[in-house]
Amino acid sequence: MPTKKKSCFVQADNNLPHNGLNRARAAWHWLRTLIRRFLLLINLGLVVATLPLLAVAYIPPDHAWPLIFYPYLMLPLLLAHIACVLWWTLSRHQVYALISLAVVLGGWPLHRTQWQEPGWGKGRDELVIMSYNVGHFREAERIGIKAGDCSDGILRLITEEQPDILCLQEYHSSDRGRGGVTDRLFRDCGMQQGYFQRIGGGGTDSRSGMAIFSRHPIVLRRFVPFPGSISITSCQLADLKIGRDTVRVINFHLQSNLIEKSELAEIEAFSQDPKTEKTGSVRAVLAKIRQAARLRTRQAEHIGRLVRESPHPVVLCGDLNDLPASYAYWQARAHLQDTYMEGGQLLGTTFAGGFPSFRIDHMFVDPSIEVTRHRVIRQRFSDHFPVVCSARLRK
Repeated sequence: MPTKKKSCFVQADNNLPHNGLNRARAAWHWLRTLIRRFLLLINLGLVVATLPLLAVAYIPPDHAWPLIFYPYLMLPLLLAHIACVLWWTLSRHQVYALISLAVVLGGWPLHRTQWQEPGWGKGRDELVIMSYNVGHFREAERIGIKAGDCSDGILRLITEEQPDILCLQEYHSSDRGRGGVTDRLFRDCGMQQGYFQRIGGGGTDSRSGMAIFSRHPIVLRRFVPFPGSISITSCQLADLKIGRDTVRVINFHLQSNLIEKSELAEIEAFSQDPKTEKTGSVRAVLAKIRQAARLRTRQAEHIGRLVRESPHPVVLCGDLNDLPASYAYWQARAHLQDTYMEGGQLLGTTFAGGFPSFRIDHMFVDPSIEVTRHRVIRQRFSDHFPVVCSARLRK
């Protein structure tokens, strides 16, 4: 019986391509798991970094002064948490999305101060309020605008807006009858009454301080100096008779950090090369920020008491020199509405001195006042942008 010849060819293993595909799938699954765990770790790190921020509004800087830097991180952290929610949702890991979603919802009263959705205002109403740090009509010189052109631009802007109540910080003008800014506010801008408070500097015809101007009668005026201040910061109040109602207007200017351009340049040089001999300058700047935060704490607490003790509905506005998430913001605001949160749009930044820009000029009103619109006018005649609010008194 003839034997079968053995074939010299070995049959190919048909499972090899299948095995290779399985190995590739296993490697991809392992990589995805590694990436997911890494991103989850980052997400948990963001939660840990955000928790102190949710408490900074309630802790005085005297007790934990490093927290004064946290408000500057609020918006980046909020955006990071929103990105995490979107990522986990789109990648079908909704359980992980709940981590950042809980942080965003838990800190919603703070997060709402950072961003407002775009919308259309309701236009002018019976009351238009304007607050403006005019920088002594000199700050715009840093960007090439002459002092005369600066004051002309600010007066033109005020005339266009036609505010019923005008609060000015770092105001500077000659005495009445000398053709200064004060005379022009009455003559050109239609102001009927004014209350100026000299705070510092100048000779007999120099007026430097803060002012409240109004188209309504001023029935009471009062100056509230801040003890221990190291710059021209203070508070003034005026009771206005608006129809049958009386409204108390409080104009304030809280302590600035007083950081010079030369100090900022030294910090920038230190950040680029930590080996440079700029450590002393950095420490000096940190000491300034710490001291200013402590002063703002006491000043804001004082303003909060004025608001709570007022016998009339309050309009509170001015230069806070601090961010919405700060302890000073919540102390000064007391029970009032933030007009930006009621009628503002987008970020609402007010500092015009350079990047980054922050919302440090604020306006608050009594709950009995209905806010219809909040605007920031981005015309640079000072290192601050003016804030304008349209409102109506509820009957």
